[in-house]
Amino acid sequence: MTFAAGQTDATWQSMLNTGVHGAYITQVAGPPVTYTYNLNYLIETHNFQSPWNPIPYSEILRMNKLVQNDGWTSWQ
Repeated sequence: MTFAAGQTDATWQSMLNTGVHGAYITQVAGPPVTYTYNLNYLIETHNFQSPWNPIPYSEILRMNKLVQNDGWTSWQ
């Protein structure tokens, strides 16, 4: 990942570690039938430790000089 001037680790964390939102739609009874929409319905939150994905353990075993990406210590 290439950072532009002024970007820090906190910048990528704020970009990556955001919530995933969806639409929550409910029907309101009565004629005429109408619907209400909540577009800020939080589905899940992310807490990535690194902007890089972990390297598969099988690849670490296969290439003994390969080093795991920072932030992924519990992948074993």
